[in-house]
Amino acid sequence: RLLVGSQDDFSFEDKYSVPFMSREQFALSYKPLRPIKYPDQDFSISTSGRERFAAARVGENEVTVHDLKDGAVIQTFSLPQNLKVMKLAFVHLDQISSLLYLLLWEGEDKTSLQG
Repeated sequence: RLLVGSQDDFSFEDKYSVPFMSREQFALSYKPLRPIKYPDQDFSISTSGRERFAAARVGENEVTVHDLKDGAVIQTFSLPQNLKVMKLAFVHLDQISSLLYLLLWEGEDKTSLQG
């Protein structure tokens, strides 16, 4: 909601929300218990409407959407072999509608990006 509304419209009722703060404040206050890195993996989480997350390996052509509560696979997308995933993100249209946006590249190098 912060992307389309104002900071005053932001609701903290979402149990996964992060309070509004600058990047510097966030970096100072966030201390992971066990730092984990996921190289070549991209995730997007949606807590509006149906709670879910999407995951893909960067450079592969398959995207999976999972239930956020239990991790069960809801749907799997297989892209054409020549298209590779670079980035993915849920884009919320309103409280219950969202799209899964994919940034892809074609071929072996990343010079031909498609969204």
